[in-house]
Amino acid sequence: MLFNLKRKPRLLYELLPFMYMGVGAVVMYLFQNTMAVFSGLLLIAAGFLVGWTRRRYRQAARQNSEISAALASEIRAARAAGGLEPLKWSSDLESGSPRIDSQHRKLFDHCNALLEAIQEDRPKLDIELQLADLIREIERHFLVEEAFLNRIGHPRFAAFRAEHKKLLASCHEMADRFQAGEAREGEIFKHIAYDTIASHIEQEKTQFRIGDVQGRVLRPATVSSM
Repeated sequence: MLFNLKRKPRLLYELLPFMYMGVGAVVMYLFQNTMAVFSGLLLIAAGFLVGWTRRRYRQAARQNSEISAALASEIRAARAAGGLEPLKWSSDLESGSPRIDSQHRKLFDHCNALLEAIQEDRPKLDIELQLADLIREIERHFLVEEAFLNRIGHPRFAAFRAEHKKLLASCHEMADRFQAGEAREGEIFKHIAYDTIASHIEQEKTQFRIGDVQGRVLRPATVSSM
């Protein structure tokens, strides 16, 4: 059987302390003079020191690894129980426009996917990409919604468009803060999911009902979570 060359450096590295001590003992046995004894003892001491140092380092590394794993587990548990709840769609949130309701549900799905990425402790870049996709979906939805409000001649069309612009600006600001390390994942999710999307649907879910446009008071809505 051929010798595995890939394992040779590793094997030599592990045997090095014993080689030091073995060579030291051989030198002392063969030459049996003061210089040989002194050199042999130095080699034995060097082998012992290398072995002891490696053992201490590996014990510390193993303990640090166990601590890091425990901390990571605690962080994931804290995120899961830290008030970050996925959004849940209900019939009470329907606006009466199939297209708008479909987009609202899609925004809910995007938000919940972002929350899942946060709770699974995925890399920051993955969360940034999901966040960018979510903000693009919000912007696309606002454009569709504004076109509809304009087409039906909603009396508060300008006010809604201004509010959409303000919400988008705040989303981009939060995304920039997260990228710069100035905002945490939970803060980002709460702002996008609760303060932006859920609040938007609560305030505007009835804006697409033609009967409500004719001077009727718009009923408030509620967004529930799982």
